[in-house]
Amino acid sequence: MRIRRLRTRIIVFFVALLTVVQIAALVLVNVANTHYAHARAEADLDVG
Repeated sequence: MRIRRLRTRIIVFFVALLTVVQIAALVLVNVANTHYAHARAEADLDVG
């Protein structure tokens, strides 16, 4: 499949870029939330 129109190439590029950025943000937020949840659970268990 060869994309010939410049407009189509630009649209595909920006959609791919947006998808990559959203996946990276999802991974970062997920890691941060998991780390916070584990730290909070440890703190609650230490208190109990």
